[in-house]
Amino acid sequence: MSHVSSRIWRCFWIAAAIGVALVSAESSFGQEVVPNTTDQAITALARSLVEPISKVKAKSILVLDLRDPNGHSHPIRKWMSERLSLTIQKELPNVQVIDRTQLISQSAFLGDPMDDTAIFRHDVKIAHALKADVFIIGDFAGAAGQIGVSLEIVKLSQLDRPRVDRTALIPLSKEISDLTTDSIPPLKLEDGIPRGGKGGISSPVCIRCPKPVPVGHESGLVKVKLIVTRDGRPQSIKLIESPSNDLTAATIRAIQSWTFKPAIGYEGQPIDVVVPVEIDFRTYQ
Repeated sequence: MSHVSSRIWRCFWIAAAIGVALVSAESSFGQEVVPNTTDQAITALARSLVEPISKVKAKSILVLDLRDPNGHSHPIRKWMSERLSLTIQKELPNVQVIDRTQLISQSAFLGDPMDDTAIFRHDVKIAHALKADVFIIGDFAGAAGQIGVSLEIVKLSQLDRPRVDRTALIPLSKEISDLTTDSIPPLKLEDGIPRGGKGGISSPVCIRCPKPVPVGHESGLVKVKLIVTRDGRPQSIKLIESPSNDLTAATIRAIQSWTFKPAIGYEGQPIDVVVPVEIDFRTYQ
């Protein structure tokens, strides 16, 4: 058998126990939040989380600090995360929303890792330590006088299941500008293309993603990067890391047959996005 996992991108083949990281098909892509104020935008974004949080039967929720496009902490991160946390508590009064003041000591203890896999493991450890069964992660980026925000809902007992994401554009108010003189970094582009699931850009959803075919008794982790086009096709698959040529070929063959619901950009239209994928082939006797 093979197992596929990635912090960024997830689908899940339950019957075959094989998965590729991608967000849930229930995601709200290019959610058209057209508020008049920053507070209204944050409230609308928080309210969009209520239904999926209720579906996973959350008992305790932790909103972790959002990060900028480089994975770093930014002066507005705590302000925005606090606003989301407080609004979720108002919308879900029967669910415990964990006090975010407890994050300080936990973050200091666990450090501030930079790459996506390490960041996700870091977030899982914090959620475990603070006894949350659901946590919310995300990031933000500057977007033409606004802030693009992407959020994901993660249930600790279902780390390998598809996750729901939400995106929104938050007006850049004077209140936010007064928090810092630091500019809000824009999305990083790779050959002019943004990465899916970052800074207000939604992730593509896997519509048809056949599992990779195992290669004999070979096992190991294959990392690739590809473009999912605005019409939902995989293109420009680039190898990052692989233990063997055979596993590389099996991975590429599988991905070439996949089809997607495309990512949605700031204008509410499908766009090309870069997607990193990790496929971990593990052989079971």
